[in-house]
Amino acid sequence: VDDHPAETVAVVSHGGPIALFCQSVLGLPYKRPMPFGVDNCSLAVIEVEPALPRTAVLVTLNDTCHLDGLRE
Repeated sequence: VDDHPAETVAVVSHGGPIALFCQSVLGLPYKRPMPFGVDNCSLAVIEVEPALPRTAVLVTLNDTCHLDGLRE
């Protein structure tokens, strides 16, 4: 947030770190198995408030609608 104020930043990662980050945003403790799945190529959108105190909101989790046209 400090390095890219008012910008959109994309982070690409594997499902485990994405799920762990989303758990943190939701204020959930670390738990195995994860309380939700993260499909391949899915999107998670997190909005971060730049003003202090910073807050983060999980807007979208495991969104795969952009793949609908590719499915048979």
